[in-house]
Amino acid sequence: MNFNTNNVSANVSAPSTGRVGAIAGVVPTSLVDFPGHVSITFFLGGCNFRCPFCQNPDLVLGPWESVLDLEELPSWLARRRRLMDAICVSGGEPCLNAEVLAEICHRAREQDMAVKLDTNGSLPEALSRILSENLVQYVALDVKTAPQDYHRATRTLVDLQAIAESVSLVREAGVDHELRTTVIPRLHTPEKFQAIGEWLGGDSPYFLQPFRPGRTLDPDWRYDPRPSYELMDELAAAASQYFRSVAIRD
Repeated sequence: MNFNTNNVSANVSAPSTGRVGAIAGVVPTSLVDFPGHVSITFFLGGCNFRCPFCQNPDLVLGPWESVLDLEELPSWLARRRRLMDAICVSGGEPCLNAEVLAEICHRAREQDMAVKLDTNGSLPEALSRILSENLVQYVALDVKTAPQDYHRATRTLVDLQAIAESVSLVREAGVDHELRTTVIPRLHTPEKFQAIGEWLGGDSPYFLQPFRPGRTLDPDWRYDPRPSYELMDELAAAASQYFRSVAIRD
């Protein structure tokens, strides 16, 4: 789900200047962000990637406005617990501020709410802490593209071993999880998905989701076409030999 300030709950506090990890947006009710749950989605400010196709640019570049202080979070969640059974923590990259991420997860668990984490997998130390403290019940880990093209997709120098370590951590923890890739025709071919499979293949469900033209971090990518159904099927077939299951999520 794209970050949209129009979705911020009217019941949160007035915006203030935030920092990396600030709760920069809230979607008060989501039926799609956490499979099988009615969830609240929190968007944390800050990201260590600069993916040109990112459709949450406000969360990447900052400065961020904090729409909900951590001190308010326990009572804020308690008022909504009767209607919501889960939260999703997204971004940005939530693991950039491990302390804030852990605090949000702890507060949700105190309300007996399930927690889903969206992450790019580049910070395995923070992910390991969250997993070791049993703070999340579901992890969605974004895989941008084939390893040889990560610098192009993220416009940063990425530690590929860190991403592989994060995938291993999630699998070894036994937590429900998924790997997922947003498909963009200029980045993705069947050969790229074979390379992803050789790099990260294993006992994980893998979802492919189509890029949708719209607001992007780099305006030059704004009008990239949505991939065709034929291309999506071809890429899914290329990946299917490497993962537990492969599905297209529209």
